[in-house]
Amino acid sequence: MNSDFEQLAKAQALLAQALSCARSSLSNNANLGDAKNHMRHAIDKLQKVNRKTQMKKQVTQTEHDNWWGQVVAGTVNASVANVSQEAYSKSLKELNMLIDSEKKKLDNIENQVRPTQQKNELFND
Repeated sequence: MNSDFEQLAKAQALLAQALSCARSSLSNNANLGDAKNHMRHAIDKLQKVNRKTQMKKQVTQTEHDNWWGQVVAGTVNASVANVSQEAYSKSLKELNMLIDSEKKKLDNIENQVRPTQQKNELFND
């Protein structure tokens, strides 16, 4: 991203230099006047893009800081909150039931796979 900013700054500097040279020229040709206007317009657009990008970056950083502050505040509050022994044991019991349920499912899958493997081994012999 820094390279984008550097390229924008270089382009802006080159346009400013070209505009300066065009202004210092002695002739006031209509075509030269149009070229000066186009260069000024391009410089203005580059400045607008640069400001917009900087604002976006600041907003994104602020949003991140706010989010992280809320996360930190939430963890601080959660660590201070006391959980009753009853709620703790109930949660632990529910988790153990879920784990047992998943173990049973895995055992059933394993039992279904074993017979097919044994049949395949019989055909291979």
